[in-house]
Amino acid sequence: MKIDALGAVEWKSAFGGISYEVAYSIKQTSDGGYIVAGLTASLGGDVTENFGYEDIWVLKLDTSGNLQWQKSFGDGEIQKAWEVQQTLDGGHIVTGYTYIGIIHSDYTVLKLDTNGDLEWQNNYQYGWEYCSFGARI
Repeated sequence: MKIDALGAVEWKSAFGGISYEVAYSIKQTSDGGYIVAGLTASLGGDVTENFGYEDIWVLKLDTSGNLQWQKSFGDGEIQKAWEVQQTLDGGHIVTGYTYIGIIHSDYTVLKLDTNGDLEWQNNYQYGWEYCSFGARI
């Protein structure tokens, strides 16, 4: 949902599949659109891939809130994106975590290009229940 300076709704949009989705980070992009990062547990609807229980889900919206693209990233474990930030090259850095079971979680960092395609991904192992809640470029 986009609201103006007085709190009036300019537009609202909903995206997802048959289960649930959560948006944790929404940022305006240099083209006036928006980038959204969070998680999906769905397959179907706007979600075209699901790799496990919960996956990182990134959406790019235009200035009117219309879906330009969406991408899911996962490996069968539980992944969540907490933060997204646009990079100088027009791509995006996404940070979050991968839950590796009861003993620990890994920091997860993804670099996406302007179309949301994965350029690289790194997981950083730091022990039990650690995850990244932010990104700065």
